[in-house]
Amino acid sequence: MQLYLLEKSNWEAKFKETLAQTVSPGQLHWRLMTIYPREDELFVSREFVRPNKVMGVYKSSEEYLDTQFRLLREDFMKPLREGIKEFENWQKSKDKKKNLPTTVWIYQNVKLKLDVQGNAVTKQMQTLKIPVEQLHVDMSSMTEDSRTLVNGSLLLLTPNPPNFRKTKVAIVYRSEDDEMDVREGNLIVNFIPDGPTWKATASTTFTVLESVAFFEAYRHSLQALQAKSMNMELMSLSKYILNPNLPFATIRKDTQKFNFSQQTSPNNENLDEDIKFNGFPAASKLELSKSQYEAYHSALTKELTIIQGPPGTGKTYIALRIIQFFLCNENLLNKTPLVIVSNTNHSLDHLLEKVIHYARHLMNSESKGDDLILRIGGRSKSELVEGVSLFRKRDMFSRKTFLENQLAILDKKLRVMNELAKMEFKNASKVDGSQKTLATAETLANNSATKILKLLEKWTVKEEKDEAEFALPVESAICSLRKVVESTGMAASSKLLEAKSELIKLKLTLPPFQKALEASRAYLKSELSSVQNAKSESVFLKSARVLGMTVTGSAKYKARILCRLKPQLVIVEEAAHVIEATVVAGLTRFCKSLVLIGDHKQLRPSTADHELTKANQLDVSLMERFVKNAEAHGIENWTQLDTQRRMRPEISKLIHPAIYTTLHDHPNVCKYPNVRGVAKNLFFIDHNQSDQQRTGSSTFVNTSEADFIFNLCRYLVCQGNEPDKITIITTYQGQRIQLENLVRRHKELESTRVCCVDGFQGFYS
Repeated sequence: MQLYLLEKSNWEAKFKETLAQTVSPGQLHWRLMTIYPREDELFVSREFVRPNKVMGVYKSSEEYLDTQFRLLREDFMKPLREGIKEFENWQKSKDKKKNLPTTVWIYQNVKLKLDVQGNAVTKQMQTLKIPVEQLHVDMSSMTEDSRTLVNGSLLLLTPNPPNFRKTKVAIVYRSEDDEMDVREGNLIVNFIPDGPTWKATASTTFTVLESVAFFEAYRHSLQALQAKSMNMELMSLSKYILNPNLPFATIRKDTQKFNFSQQTSPNNENLDEDIKFNGFPAASKLELSKSQYEAYHSALTKELTIIQGPPGTGKTYIALRIIQFFLCNENLLNKTPLVIVSNTNHSLDHLLEKVIHYARHLMNSESKGDDLILRIGGRSKSELVEGVSLFRKRDMFSRKTFLENQLAILDKKLRVMNELAKMEFKNASKVDGSQKTLATAETLANNSATKILKLLEKWTVKEEKDEAEFALPVESAICSLRKVVESTGMAASSKLLEAKSELIKLKLTLPPFQKALEASRAYLKSELSSVQNAKSESVFLKSARVLGMTVTGSAKYKARILCRLKPQLVIVEEAAHVIEATVVAGLTRFCKSLVLIGDHKQLRPSTADHELTKANQLDVSLMERFVKNAEAHGIENWTQLDTQRRMRPEISKLIHPAIYTTLHDHPNVCKYPNVRGVAKNLFFIDHNQSDQQRTGSSTFVNTSEADFIFNLCRYLVCQGNEPDKITIITTYQGQRIQLENLVRRHKELESTRVCCVDGFQGFYS
């Protein structure tokens, strides 16, 4: 049903006709719901949601979008409602340090930083500064990994005494430039216009609740789902999304001409038996195993491809090979860019680094290769990837424009100085007092003064250090010359000597300033050379052949960039670790081919509310839904990569055949040397020291376990194991911070890596 394509009057008529079919009685239509919390829904027992339909077919796109929108929104809303209840119970508690809420962070005695008039009315959306007096979080200890008060976080504010039935919603606005202000307790927020109107004075204090569910990740996906551009009837892939049992159609024929010149290799050693599709080189020529070859062929020819990769089987590698192929066959995508989408910045950068190296090799040029890649969104920690980011390229072009403008102004000033150095008053050689001689002298002096005056007035003196001393001589010379121009007869002649004197003074000041401006010009030219290749946004968007972004970024930049560039191929990495609604929210109607790469038998998508997730199967990804339906109907519409090249056999035996029945080890993993200083390469250590929850946080710490692991690392290094070959992996952010604090204190462990499970995906020591 295309409600959003109709004119308003028709839309309302059509809406009334279909409302009963799509919404339960008394429920607001999902397209009319606000994505921000409303006061009336913060205190209801539960909101109406539809369970995710993992098995079977959705009746319509309207049912599908209604289901996904409500579930995604409720995953954010439910913890917020529970947080308010926890806060109210906490207020009544006698021991406030032991009974802290776990679903919200609390900030008390917050004040608005008022304007000059002394009051601020929070009626319209506006940016305010809030000095935050914290109850349990020390702002001075906040790190870049802190999950509190980050940009995009949602806050609920209510005047004291707190009553969250009268609350306003604000979104944190925090840039890198604001870091020092935040550490000092000042926070910039944008108020959402809905809600009550308050008048604050200098003595007004507020209680603020911050949800532990990061709102920014939800906001863009919810907005994209509600947008008019989300028209599933126009999406060629919607038929599979609504009915996962359909066979995946072919969009390119095997007999079609493909360019494999950059894909083949003469090395045929240690490869599986040769298999070959019509028109494709053999697997050995492409250096691919049988399962990799099947996945590769599917991604190149089908509308929808699902590639399951158990640990160490090369999910990133096969993604890279697919990207390499389309970089050499851009005509297959009608010269539109392909899009790489990943759940995390970390995994996105990991793949993009490899793509950048390949693009530079392909183009035989660093700059030309970088022109093919565009990283959209911030938070990249890779210097290489940051160089091809949208923000960096914008900044470079802005700097190029600024430098060119400054250079033009400086050249103009140098021309004025050079002309001034040459100019002199034209005057009669003899002044005998006769009327004729005086008139000639007056005319010559007047004409010369006019020329010099016009030249000087071209000089627009600004407050620049190297020109401050030059300003006074210029102003003085202009004043004297105007007197000559405005005077006549004897008056002009009498002013002539004064004007000549001022001009001589001015000329004497020229050389040092000419030298300073020449030095400035050389500096500008040098700076300009470093950004000479910078292009405007329209140009570098047009030249990009690979766009990289997170799932959140695909929804955020969908309308402004993706709908504009019309990409036909989307590759989703970590597809089994992403909530289905967020993937679909970033797809456009121009997408003709979708490749999902991941492993539904590893980590499922992270959600905010466990109870809601389990009751409605919110943590079943789009990829897992396709696989489950295929398994139920005996259809093999996905490829499992079956050779792992990462784990030593002692570890891989833990997961096959118990989890992966067809997985086998590559011969190389049997050649790993033993770990020095221990009897076995694999240990399980049991202990009875319990975890502790970090104060004011939902994460956990186990100090005894951290101390043991830290000392074990020191022991392993003493036995001759290299510290950069040791990685400590933990499941909690709190434990990661605890371990990092221990490890960083000892120089011999400074190259040892500490990370959470999510951050280690795709890497190995």
